[in-house]
Amino acid sequence: MLDLECDDLVNEMFSTFFSVVRDDHPESVLSAMQTIMIVVLEESEDVRDDLLLVILSTLGRNKSEL
Repeated sequence: MLDLECDDLVNEMFSTFFSVVRDDHPESVLSAMQTIMIVVLEESEDVRDDLLLVILSTLGRNKSEL
């Protein structure tokens, strides 16, 4: 999808996945989200900085809980 110039759509999809995912979702939902993200990244020739920011920003969330 990134190769098809759908960068904004992919960024929005990743952001949505990260914002709605919860521990109480069925395993099949979590697995489907993970699979979609993995396939998009693996099939891309390069990953833009804005998508990296979306992905890496999730690592900084809830830091105060550590």
